[in-house]
Amino acid sequence: MTTKIVILQPCYFPWGGVFEQIVNADIYVHYDDVQFPQGRSFTNRVQVKTGNGSVKGNDGVVWMTVPVRHDGLRPINKTDVDYTQSWQRKHSQLFRQATAKSPFARDAVEIFDPIVSKEWESIAALNMAGIEAVARYFDFETSFYRSSELGIGSSSTKRLVEICKHFGADIYITGMGAKNYVDYEQFEKANIRLEYMEYEKHPYPQLHGDFTPYVTTLDLIANCGKEGAKYLSSGTRYWKEVIPQEMAQE
Repeated sequence: MTTKIVILQPCYFPWGGVFEQIVNADIYVHYDDVQFPQGRSFTNRVQVKTGNGSVKGNDGVVWMTVPVRHDGLRPINKTDVDYTQSWQRKHSQLFRQATAKSPFARDAVEIFDPIVSKEWESIAALNMAGIEAVARYFDFETSFYRSSELGIGSSSTKRLVEICKHFGADIYITGMGAKNYVDYEQFEKANIRLEYMEYEKHPYPQLHGDFTPYVTTLDLIANCGKEGAKYLSSGTRYWKEVIPQEMAQE
């Protein structure tokens, strides 16, 4: 019997692709003690689809951004949310307006509001709570852990491999962004099969214009309820079937 693992930085109520990784995995590790990304990232922001097509000229798709305190280079689990700004009320109002006409809006709001209204110790804690709340809603059986609690040092690919070994994982699942930094040889030597997600971006009934898969997964819940889980069905492929060998050896 194989054990599949995902190791991913916690994001703010992320898009469905993150939950497709979760549903494919037995173990999900919040990679919470790596450096908070510099510049714009999904760590503290997510897209929401609204009914206002004039907003930024993008068919009503807007960003909800959690303000954080940038006190030098810090890991995600040591990056504070800026609660001096009134972002919580703004996010709640925006999200309620965006989902008001959705058939399962109440389900989505009941996940979103209790988490956003609370003051968390870090952006990582906020994000992990949101991700796990959505996973519970869909009754996913994946087990969640935090890298900061594992006591595993090193960095880059070596650390990913060590985390896989810690859980006895045979398959490491990741998104295509990993091709920019991963060392395939280390996974091969450890007899860990690296597989890339193949996102199919299944369209679901969605309000406010043309379908986009990149908005928060709460949009899927608001429009489809628990049945939304059937749209999170993308599979994976072995890295050697995806990445040309000449690129892998560079």
